[in-house]
Amino acid sequence: MIAAKAPRYGEGFLADDFALRSPPVLCTFERLILPMTSDQGFSAKSLERTASTGAVFRIKRHGNDYFAHWISPVAIFPCAGSRDEASERALAEAFAKGGWQKVTRLYRDQEIAEERCWLRGSGWCLAYG
Repeated sequence: MIAAKAPRYGEGFLADDFALRSPPVLCTFERLILPMTSDQGFSAKSLERTASTGAVFRIKRHGNDYFAHWISPVAIFPCAGSRDEASERALAEAFAKGGWQKVTRLYRDQEIAEERCWLRGSGWCLAYG
């Protein structure tokens, strides 16, 4: 997960893709396609199980708000040794509990109640309505 504090609106957006674990990227965006996968997808024995270990989200910015929409399942070959344990564990737990299809918002703070969060990172949260 991202250890640095995400910049505020107008300064850009710090995104960590979890799929490739390349260095976090600072970018300004109106729309973002965000693939997220866990290592669980590559040990799955069935297509159904693989489909529940990776997701692609579309993030759209409207003013200071970020709306999220699940697009599809995804599997991406992981880069060996590039995932950190805490990020992998958090993402695998989120996929295990389900509900990624119900995610509607990306919040860039820690103020969202835990029961509304599908996945929480440092300074951000993918949440339900």
